[in-house]
Amino acid sequence: MTALRVTAGVLLVGLVAVAVAFAAQPSPGAAQASSPLLGKKAPPLSGPYLAGAHLKPSQFRGEWVVVNFFASWCVDCRIEAPALDRFAAQHPPGSRVAMVMVAYADPAQAAAGFLRLNGGWPAIEDPGGQIALDWGVREPPETFVVAPDRRVVARFIGPVRASQLDAVLAGRVS
Repeated sequence: MTALRVTAGVLLVGLVAVAVAFAAQPSPGAAQASSPLLGKKAPPLSGPYLAGAHLKPSQFRGEWVVVNFFASWCVDCRIEAPALDRFAAQHPPGSRVAMVMVAYADPAQAAAGFLRLNGGWPAIEDPGGQIALDWGVREPPETFVVAPDRRVVARFIGPVRASQLDAVLAGRVS
């Protein structure tokens, strides 16, 4: 009977290990998705930064803007964070590419804590969820790319890769 218990225990541990390994696998990347916003002027993007100042749409005049909806409780947002970090490093301030994070259904303190651990990008609050509604976001992570003329040119659902964002900026994805 003891040998049977040991065998069952080993099998259970093995199954758990396999399940954890599959769960920890990085996503192949976000799926590019359609949106009624594609080709249209981006909805307003303004609100209080988690750091205290206030975001104004005029801050991004003439720049590409990557808008990422995230939450501290979102597992895929944690998976996506290193890719966003690489993208931000490749496009520092002054490179005509800005990145704005929007805290989705997340208390400001929790969202700020997530960003301290995962990149520290500029982020705004969306306490009533109106920004997410205006952009048609269902759940994080969702990422939009807005061209310098304020048109939404891409939408990604799921953990986006830096290469996907760069392809949009290079005009390889429409």
